[in-house]
Amino acid sequence: MNLRGGILLTAVLAVAPVSRADIIVTAALVHTGEVLRVDDEGVTIKLPSVGEVKVYRADILSVEIPKLAALDIGAKALRAGSFREAVDSLKPVVELYAGLDLPWIQEAMLRLADAYLGAGNFAAARATFEQFAKLYPQSSQAAGLEVKYARVLFDQKNYAKAAEQLHGFLTPLLKRDYLTDAQRDAVSEGLMLLGDCQRAQGQTEPALDSYLAVVTMFDFNPDRVVEARYKAGQAFEELKNWKRAKDTYEELLADAPRVAFASGVQKRLAGLTKEHPE
Repeated sequence: MNLRGGILLTAVLAVAPVSRADIIVTAALVHTGEVLRVDDEGVTIKLPSVGEVKVYRADILSVEIPKLAALDIGAKALRAGSFREAVDSLKPVVELYAGLDLPWIQEAMLRLADAYLGAGNFAAARATFEQFAKLYPQSSQAAGLEVKYARVLFDQKNYAKAAEQLHGFLTPLLKRDYLTDAQRDAVSEGLMLLGDCQRAQGQTEPALDSYLAVVTMFDFNPDRVVEARYKAGQAFEELKNWKRAKDTYEELLADAPRVAFASGVQKRLAGLTKEHPE
């Protein structure tokens, strides 16, 4: 793995201890301390009793940096819809470590962009996605960046442009006989978002097809499949196919009774049962 083309890095994927223990290994020395800065030249690390030392990328054999607790805090805030809190947790991590080829820093960057989207800061979200593409062009997670850009357009309510971008991304991939796991996940996310764009434009039948494609063919992400089933039920309602809507909700509750929106499914099912008992 490389730091902007130069440094071999390995990640220690554990929550950081109270006392930091970042490690930079060179041919001559093992530096153990706290990484302070990352730039094109290398890494600046603060060593006990020595102070700041700049270790140039040409000399570095490997770097080990524990995963920061702030990443888990930010991820939890993002899931809870506390977008400002998520930004506050993730932004300092990204600003410090962006450029290090560590899986968890890549994850932090994408989650930060998602948090910006949730907070309505579309310019910052787009800039973060673009920074990710520049720093990690070979990352497996880069496969879905076109979907992320479409998400920015969707959240700006530019549904037609978002759908156009998604069609451009999805069409060649859907023709392939084989997709990597990262590509399958990106296609799944793209189909879900395409369905949302289509529903927002009143195109309910195409939206239903998009959601059902996630459920039946691109079920890579279980949480996304559950969401797609819920939205498919809503699409059936919009098409006045009450039986299919009720069946979809009943099956969803039986298979995933603890999903976050279970109460919403139950209310919709109760309403349908009352209004359309047949």
